[in-house]
Amino acid sequence: MRLGEYSKALHRVICAEGNRERMVRLASDRFRGGWEVWLQCEAFFEITDHQNYLIEREIRYPNPFNQRDRKCDFRIEKPGSLPIMWAELKVQLGTANVPVLD
Repeated sequence: MRLGEYSKALHRVICAEGNRERMVRLASDRFRGGWEVWLQCEAFFEITDHQNYLIEREIRYPNPFNQRDRKCDFRIEKPGSLPIMWAELKVQLGTANVPVLD
């Protein structure tokens, strides 16, 4: 999967009708981690339902230098094709600066 495809998939999830209220509620400081996990789940469905990609979650990065264990949110690949994409999502807590998306 290329970065542009991944960005468009996330954009479709975020802009889908009815998702703004969910995002605002899950982004509240009272529910830590909810917004990021929700977005990971919705992105999984968006990517696998519409395209022939395999996604694994919380996979260890290749670690050739024996650095500490690090995991990524997604490892995305298309069977029989390169490149493999390693993706990490970062989201903002709180609702004060939630943008209005069209």
